[in-house]
Amino acid sequence: GGAGLQADLKTFQQLGVYGMSVVTLLTVQNTQAVTRVHVLPPDLIQEQFLAVFSDIPPRAIKTGALGNVDVVHAVSDLLTDMTCPIVVDPVLVSKHGHLLADDSVVEAYRQMLLPRAFLVTPNRFEAERLANLALTDENSVCEAILRIQEFGAQFVLIKLGTVNGMSQHMLGVGETNYC
Repeated sequence: GGAGLQADLKTFQQLGVYGMSVVTLLTVQNTQAVTRVHVLPPDLIQEQFLAVFSDIPPRAIKTGALGNVDVVHAVSDLLTDMTCPIVVDPVLVSKHGHLLADDSVVEAYRQMLLPRAFLVTPNRFEAERLANLALTDENSVCEAILRIQEFGAQFVLIKLGTVNGMSQHMLGVGETNYC
């Protein structure tokens, strides 16, 4: 319950927001590692989406772990007519650096989900993969933000992790970057 869907729903509740969910994959994990991932079939994901969204229209949408190219395609198709803000959390690499998606999934995010994104929230490893750039200093982080925005994302928030005991983030906003 410290990451993913369970953590999102806890956060939404703490902020007074009613969270609804569509499960895309199941993981076997703990605080140390992810040992197994089972991606659900796209048709089951689509049915969940339609059931949830036909009942309560969302004011915002946040994606999470999608797992494979077929699911990225399915989710992208489902988001086609959405007019509310879409937050794309590109779950590609765990915060410990474990790969959770192959290069074809990274490319699918670039082509299908980033252009729809109001906000993209990669961790440092995901930002490196999306931007195809090693994040070694502040300048490289700013360059990564610009590269991710070139795929169409309006805002980019890179979660860099903890540095000197403090949580570090870098934000890129439209034409103005706060780097």
